[in-house]
Amino acid sequence: MRLKATLPAAVVVAGGLLALPSPAAALTAGEVSGKMDSHQENAFIAGALDMAASFYDRAGKSQKSKCLMHWYYDDVRSIPEILGVFENYKDKEAVDLLYVLIDRHCGK
Repeated sequence: MRLKATLPAAVVVAGGLLALPSPAAALTAGEVSGKMDSHQENAFIAGALDMAASFYDRAGKSQKSKCLMHWYYDDVRSIPEILGVFENYKDKEAVDLLYVLIDRHCGK
C-alpha cells in the first residue's frame, strides 16, 4: 500500500533545512588560549590537528599527514609554538593559524 503525502516533498525538505542550526562561529586563538583551561586547550588543538591529518590522508597527502602528526606529537617545541602563535594573533581563527603552522613545518 502506498502512503499519500500530505505536503509536497519540496516543502518538507525546505522546512527541514530551515530547522537546521546555523554553523557555529569559529573560535579565535584568543578564545582558545584565553578562555579554555589547559585540558580544554590541548583537546581542541589535538582534535583540530587530528582532523587535519585525516583530511590530508583522504586527499591523498599521507606524507603531509604523517609529518603533521610527527611534528605535533613528537616535537616538544610544537605546543609552545602553537600557544605562542595563538597569543600573538588572538583575533585570528585558531584553525587557520594551525594550518599556517602545518604548512610551515610540512610544506604546502
